[in-house]
Amino acid sequence: KDLKLENVAKTPCARQALLYGIGAGVALAATRFLATRRLLSSGNWGFASFGAVSMLSWEFCRYQRRVVQEQLDAMAAETHRKLEQDRRAGTERAERP
Repeated sequence: KDLKLENVAKTPCARQALLYGIGAGVALAATRFLATRRLLSSGNWGFASFGAVSMLSWEFCRYQRRVVQEQLDAMAAETHRKLEQDRRAGTERAERP
C-alpha cells in the first residue's frame, strides 16, 4: 500500500527474503574477498548474490503462500458443498410423512 520502510517488515515474505539475501550477500562477499583480495569485485558479487537470493526466496515464499491459499479455498468450497448436501437431505427427510 504505502512504500515506506516501516511497512516492509509487515509485508508477507519480505523480512525473510531480505534476511536470506543479506546473509547470502555477506557470506559470498566475504568468501570472495578472502579468495581474491579484490574489494570491488567482492562487493559486486555480494550485491548480486543479495539481489538474486532475495528475489528467489521472495518468489518461493509467495508461491508457497499461494499453494496454501488454494488448498484452503478448496477445503472451504468442499465444506460448503457438504453442508448444502446435508441441509438438502435434512429438509427432504422432514418433508416425508
